[in-house]
Amino acid sequence: MNKLNTLSCLATVALFSALVSCTSYNDIPEGSEVETITSLGAKETRPIIVHTDMIARIATIRNGEELGDGYLIVNNKEEMQSAVLKGLPQDLGHLKIADILEGAPKINNVVIKATAEQSESYEKIYPSLEPDKE
Repeated sequence: MNKLNTLSCLATVALFSALVSCTSYNDIPEGSEVETITSLGAKETRPIIVHTDMIARIATIRNGEELGDGYLIVNNKEEMQSAVLKGLPQDLGHLKIADILEGAPKINNVVIKATAEQSESYEKIYPSLEPDKE
């Protein structure tokens, strides 16, 4: 019985060794291919939409700490305006919450501050959303 176990173990080791030695590593990219692959995963640093709730009419923005509490413009991937937001005065680190005033922002849309002229125009349209005066 011991001989049978020994032979069985040796056969298993031989089969495992044969399978391992047949493995091909030709699919591993080298040189510039590696750089190309890793460059595709570049970190996004612009403020972008990461969540929307169209029922509550709010959007969550990553990297939005510099946007402030004013009016915000959302641009789609074609860089056309797709929504208008109003930043809420909350400190959530790199996340920013905003009310959706117009349009339907999508995840990964880029967010920018509205210009002074745009903000003045939106103040006339949405007078109840003026920031609190301290």
